[in-house]
Amino acid sequence: LEKVIIKGELTRIGAAVFDGANNLKEINLPDSINYIGERAFRGTGLTEIILPQNLQKLQYDTFSSCGKLKNIVLNEGLKELSTWSLANTKIEKITLPSTIEVIDVNAFIYCDNLKEIDVGENNNFIFESNILFNKDKTKIIFVSMASLKNTNTFSIPEGVESYATSISNMTNIKKIIIPTSLSYIYPNSLPTSIES
Repeated sequence: LEKVIIKGELTRIGAAVFDGANNLKEINLPDSINYIGERAFRGTGLTEIILPQNLQKLQYDTFSSCGKLKNIVLNEGLKELSTWSLANTKIEKITLPSTIEVIDVNAFIYCDNLKEIDVGENNNFIFESNILFNKDKTKIIFVSMASLKNTNTFSIPEGVESYATSISNMTNIKKIIIPTSLSYIYPNSLPTSIES
C-alpha cells in the first residue's frame, strides 16, 4: 500500500490502522477528521503530512518511527502533542500554532534532525538556545540533538525546576551542569556516559 485517498466526511481514524505500513508514502487527511488513534501511522513511509483543521490532539505514537517524515503542518486548532506522537522522525523544522497548550516532554524524542521550532504565533512556549521551554522557562520540553553532537557538556539553564527530556542516546556528553533551581531529574533522561 503506497497511497491512500480519503473521500467523503470521514471523522475518525482508529488506533493502529496503518501501523507498520512502511510502503505508505502518501495520504490526504480531510478537515472533517477530528480524531486519529494511537499508533495510527507508526512506522509508515510518509514524507509529509498536513493535519486536519478539526484535530485537537495527536495521540501516543501517532507518527513515531516514520523514518522518512520530514514535513508536518500543525494546523490552528491543535491543542496537544502526546508522548512519542512525532518521535523518531526526520523533521528538521516545525511551526507551533497559537492553539497548542500541551507538549509532552517525549513528543519529539529521537528527532535528531529537529533544529528549529517556530513559536512566533504561540504564547505557551519559548524556543531559545536550541531548547524548547514552557512559557515561564521552568520546564524543558525538548533539546535539539543537533546542538549537542559537537560538545561533551550539557548545561541545564538556571530557572529550570524539572528535567525529563531524554538525551540518553547522546553518549558524547560527559559532563552535565545542574542549576540550583532544579528539583527533579527523570532517571532515564540522561546518557550513561556522564562522568561528572
